[in-house]
Parts: sequence; structure tokens; C-alpha cells
Amino acid sequence: MLDDYAAYVGRTSQTDCGRNLVAGEDLPLGFAALSRLTLPHDTHDLWPQFITATQGPAAPLPSRGLRFNQLTLALDAALAGQGIALARRHLVQRDLTLGRLIQPIGGALEGGLDFHLLTPRQGSSRASLQVRDWMLGLTDA
Repeated sequence: MLDDYAAYVGRTSQTDCGRNLVAGEDLPLGFAALSRLTLPHDTHDLWPQFITATQGPAAPLPSRGLRFNQLTLALDAALAGQGIALARRHLVQRDLTLGRLIQPIGGALEGGLDFHLLTPRQGSSRASLQVRDWMLGLTDA
């Protein structure tokens, strides 16, 4: 599903002279290999949930990880071969299609369908109110 979170790593990078961060590893990566790699975190900090979902509840959580305040920075680190980033597939689909990223870990973490709709308190257009009502109707389904 496009809304699920999965792990991605750059296929090649200038920073590691074109070598893949997971070169020589059997794919999909298991926990032993994953625990040796850097895992960039964004503000959502989903690595603990992802590891539990894909490796099992008994898997210890790796402590190595860069901390970023934005997902784009974590993805930049992955593209540069500096670690494995978690992202929603629709955000990295182009990089996957172009071969800049690969998915080295099997499984995904269900992302849910989170939306935020902002409208003015007053003076909302009829169209924006219809979209709001439609989205609120989806929550009842």
C-alpha cells in the first residue's frame, strides 16, 4: 500500500564511491544486519514500531541513528548512503523507479490515513466546505 512506511537505502552514492550501503548483505536484511547499520530518525521516530512489526516483538531496538527534524533530511542521508530511512512509499516512488533507492528490508508498517484540513474560521468557500464534509464523512465509514 502506498500509505505504508517501509525502509529505503540509496543504491549508489558519491559519498561511498558508488558502493551500496548494503552491498554483500543478503536481502531482505535481517535484524543482525540491520543492527549494524545507521538508521536515520525523523520527528515521527517510527523505527521502534517498524522493527517490532517486521522483526518481531522480541527484537532489541538498535541504538545507532542520526536524528533529523524532517523526513527529507533522513531521505537525503539514505540517498547519500549514510543509512536506511523510513518513509511512505508514495514519497520515494520516483527514486525507486529511477533506481536511486532500494527497499532492503521486507515488510512495512501500516501508516494509517492521516489528513489535516485547514479552513478559515469565517468566509470558507462552498467548495472547501463540501470537501470538509466529504472528508469528515470518511471518518464515519
